[in-house]
Parts: sequence; structure tokens; C-alpha cells
Amino acid sequence: MTAHRGVLLVAGLVALSACSVPIQSGAHFTEGWAPAQHTTFAWRDEIDRVVGDSRLEGNQFFHGRLHEAVEWELSLRGIRYQATDADILVHHHLSLADHMFETEVMDSEGQTTMETSVYESGSLVLHLVDARTGDDLWLAWGQANVEPAFNSPDAMRGWVYDLVGEMFDDWPVPPRS
Repeated sequence: MTAHRGVLLVAGLVALSACSVPIQSGAHFTEGWAPAQHTTFAWRDEIDRVVGDSRLEGNQFFHGRLHEAVEWELSLRGIRYQATDADILVHHHLSLADHMFETEVMDSEGQTTMETSVYESGSLVLHLVDARTGDDLWLAWGQANVEPAFNSPDAMRGWVYDLVGEMFDDWPVPPRS
């Protein structure tokens, strides 16, 4: 491989990797909260919100996959769904907005330029509240490029499960084995 092709290959790989925006996530849990004290949860769908995109507002497929993913993660931690008289109430907020990122690209002569790319970001917030006191227990957020999720139902499921999985990486207690 010539040096010229090597530079082009590296520049191409850098550009490709820049297009796949990684998931960013984080969480906050109330100090002193012991998740083991709470063994059931219920959805508080009446306050769920989707902002910024008609493709997901009222989209039962999206909401079903989100519920599946959250229920799976909670079940791994010993918390099961119970429609009434649950210990925890769960709701979510989702917003979609365009985001930009810049990438430094090198051409065949070694000159670098900055390329700006725009992607549609989906930001999801999960909110867990103590059902008896109304106190916040755990708040998690995740953000990722949502554009691939609209390619197919399987892509939507993968996007939701990946995003929720990353958010639960910050759960205060690891999943059961």
C-alpha cells in the first residue's frame, strides 16, 4: 500500500467513525436510596412526553419497545412490573433535535479541513419516583443519533435497547447474575 493510499484510508476511517455518534448517558440516584427496598414498579404513562417529532408522538411501537427495555433492565435487578400499588412509578421524556459535530479530515496532500455534520439526536430521560412519598429515586438520561432507528422496526428496537442498556449501566446496584 502506498503512503498516499494509507493517508486516504486513515482519513476515510476517521470520517466513518465520526458518523457513528456514540451513546452518551448518565444517571443520578438519591443519596441513601436502597433499591432492594423497592421490588415493584408501574408506568406513569399519563405524564410521558415526546417532544419534537411526530414520528414518535403516540407511536405505540416505540413506546412498547421502551417499556420492554426498561422492564427487562428492572427485572434483572429484582424489580418487577405491578400495575397497581407499586413501590416505584416510572415515566419518561423523549426529545429529538438536530445536533452538529465537527471532524478534522486530511486530504491526499496532507491538508486538513474541518467538516461539520448534522445528525438527529434522541435524548431520553427516565424518571423513577417513590410511589408513596413522591420523592425522586433515580433519574437517568441517554442521548444518541436516532436516525438509524427509523430504518426498520428491528433498528428501532435495537436503538431503544442499546440506549436504555447504557442508561442502566449507572444503576446503583449491578444486575443479578
